[in-house]
Amino acid sequence: MAAIHEGVSDLYEIGLVDKRTMRRFDEACLTPVTPLSPEEIRAIRIRSQVSQWERGEKHPAGASLKLLSIVRNKGIEALA
Repeated sequence: MAAIHEGVSDLYEIGLVDKRTMRRFDEACLTPVTPLSPEEIRAIRIRSQVSQWERGEKHPAGASLKLLSIVRNKGIEALA
């Protein structure tokens, strides 16, 4: 999917794909980023067997939230 998305992105940049089509590919190919509760983050970490623990004091955003979303959807192996 990443290779297909990259190809369509290139076509969009040179004007062969319109904005509407590009939006559809973004929705189909990119991992959605949604806010996660501390319980959801804890479940991801337990399932992935990583040691850091979420106490609900901080709320991940940006790159951290994107990485957590990828791990939730595809597993920790997706980051290797």
